[in-house]
Amino acid sequence: MADVLSIIAATVLIGLGLFFAGIAWVRCTSAPARGFYGDQIDEDRP
Repeated sequence: MADVLSIIAATVLIGLGLFFAGIAWVRCTSAPARGFYGDQIDEDRP
């Protein structure tokens, strides 16, 4: 039973990691996010 639980736990952790990595990838590669962060960087420039 412990083996099954460890496999399930590992699968869940990997799934969460891929899920958050996918969110970060979409935010970094989508045009609106790039424009938004780009505008913030431009506003901070002297």
